[in-house]
Amino acid sequence: MCGKTLCLLLFIFIVGDLDSIHTTAIAETAQACAPGSKTGVAGSTDHLKTQSGVLYNVRTPVTYDPTKTYPLMVVYPGAGENEDSDEPKVQLTKLATSAGYIIVYTGHYSPIEETALQDAASVPTEVAAQWCIDREQVFLLGNSDGASTASLIVLRNLLKPPPAALVVNAAGVSASSLLHHYESAQCPATKPIPYMSMHGTQDDLFKIPYYGINAASVWALCSGCRLPPGEVQANGCRQYPGCSAAVTYCEYKAAHGVWEVSLNRAVMDFINQYRN
Repeated sequence: MCGKTLCLLLFIFIVGDLDSIHTTAIAETAQACAPGSKTGVAGSTDHLKTQSGVLYNVRTPVTYDPTKTYPLMVVYPGAGENEDSDEPKVQLTKLATSAGYIIVYTGHYSPIEETALQDAASVPTEVAAQWCIDREQVFLLGNSDGASTASLIVLRNLLKPPPAALVVNAAGVSASSLLHHYESAQCPATKPIPYMSMHGTQDDLFKIPYYGINAASVWALCSGCRLPPGEVQANGCRQYPGCSAAVTYCEYKAAHGVWEVSLNRAVMDFINQYRN
């Protein structure tokens, strides 16, 4: 038994707690997918087609449950690569799926074609039609042409809601082209987007500093960061200080288009910061 005042306090606490539980349950139910509504299966699904016919492969955690939402990573390849060849090149599947992500590898898109960019931006929607995806937790990644494609999807606000973060390697988007873009447009999307850029110091196609660090610094300005970036870490990465959305820039010794797999842990650590 409890006194009148104590019982009243306990009642208020329990009711308040039940309300909280009820609210949480509603939120979880709203975010989940209804049983039978998603036909995508666990494991590997190959050679699905977008509306324009570009192929993509889907990899899920082995424990994939079609009634629970999952974060999504979409990887766009460079020229000469496709949905099959890019997976062993970037070597992100095991790291991503073991951490609870669904990861998708797409065919090649030309970043200079508007229709191609629109189709590339449609991939998360097409995947979400078959697998249970949290649309607020879509992460775009790309290498070379794919990096430019992912960047332009963000710059042109083609993906809604905007991606939770952007990771690019050997991107062909220079600082000058970004500055030209900002003369007639706002910074990416409706809010600063976390951005990680990796670039080879021996890249003779998209040469540093015009590409790479200078481009990263323009992205950093859009996130309210201070210049220059901080000290180089052991993995070759530098963090820009004072950002409203993190900006990281990494360099490694390699030619154009090489995906430095030793940075994959840093890539996952960066993405995981923005996972709900």
